[in-house]
Amino acid sequence: MTSASSSRHQHHHNSNLHNNIHHNNSNINNHPHLNNVNNHNNPDLISSSTNGDSTTTTTSTQHQQPQGPVLEIREVWNYNLYEEFMQICQLVASYPFVAMDTEFPGIVAKPMGNFNTMDEYKYQLVKCNVDLLKMIQLGVTLFDAAGNRPPGVCTWQFNFKFSLSEDLYAEESIDLLMQSGIRFDAHCTEGIEPSEFAEMLLTSGLVLMDNVTWLTFHSAYDFGYLLAQLTCQQLPESETEFLETLRVYFPNMYDIKYLMSSIEHLNGGLQKVANELRVKRIGSQHQAGSDSLLTGQVFFKMYAEYFKDGLDDVKYNGFICGLGGACTTTTSASSSTSTTSLTTTCMTNSITSTPSKKSHHSHSQHHFIMEETCLEMEELRVNMAPSPARVH
Repeated sequence: MTSASSSRHQHHHNSNLHNNIHHNNSNINNHPHLNNVNNHNNPDLISSSTNGDSTTTTTSTQHQQPQGPVLEIREVWNYNLYEEFMQICQLVASYPFVAMDTEFPGIVAKPMGNFNTMDEYKYQLVKCNVDLLKMIQLGVTLFDAAGNRPPGVCTWQFNFKFSLSEDLYAEESIDLLMQSGIRFDAHCTEGIEPSEFAEMLLTSGLVLMDNVTWLTFHSAYDFGYLLAQLTCQQLPESETEFLETLRVYFPNMYDIKYLMSSIEHLNGGLQKVANELRVKRIGSQHQAGSDSLLTGQVFFKMYAEYFKDGLDDVKYNGFICGLGGACTTTTSASSSTSTTSLTTTCMTNSITSTPSKKSHHSHSQHHFIMEETCLEMEELRVNMAPSPARVH
């Protein structure tokens, strides 16, 4: 199977969109972003409607007698990518918390080889599938330190080029996404080119910034796909290199699923946690925009209810549930008796779920600080190798 070309995007070293605010490796109450968190927006924004061309999802609250500002989930395609990134670029300085979710075409392969730990196997499972597949959607929602969202458009749902006749996918995953309202005909004709998205993301002020914090839920695959697009390369061979590279692009990130390891009564997936916290969804489940919005709302609700004394950056910042864990299993884990090399290959259509996660991580922490400004974005097209044929 072939995968994306190894061409790299050059980073733009611009200046002064953001004031660099350093994260202390201590109680997050000292963090300049998180304060007055109990003043966040009402999480009960629930009713939604979609206009005829599916460009915008609008929602309003039940509790406002005169209807307040309309919340919008903006659909982003190839034709409005530049305009929407310019809007994000102008907002991120005031709303530096970025909740993120992705939709991807399932799990189609498992790594072949012997692995020293289950953690090593889990990373190779992520790498094997990310290297083979394409991201379908990315959802991004902006929040400020108090959990408030920008008025009007606060969530952007990026729809990437994807062809059901040419690209690899797991059929049951595509069926689920279709039922959730994803329009694969539009993805084929109007989807965003990954190289153009990566160029704009690199210059947007969302990545490579020490004063921006990413919020996710069980995000090994989410960050895997995003990193693959940003670098236009296959994922690093080792989990350690992956985590180190990730910290360059995303110096600050919190995985809600990892935070839940410190909360006795919270468990399950994002929707179950949202239900337990009485956070109501806006939009459709299994669409990246709605899921990213719910992720951010759940984070701030969790913070207000369970982390009133603050989040310890040393304990929580930069840890992804299921990766980098101190594994209790020390014996070799093997997925095949036919291969003994630690260099992995992939077998397609062999696995449908990831192994169970571990809760505690141990890896080096570092911060990469870069100032960027929102200058004119230059178009960069990177030639990509043809995608592998579809496997049912």
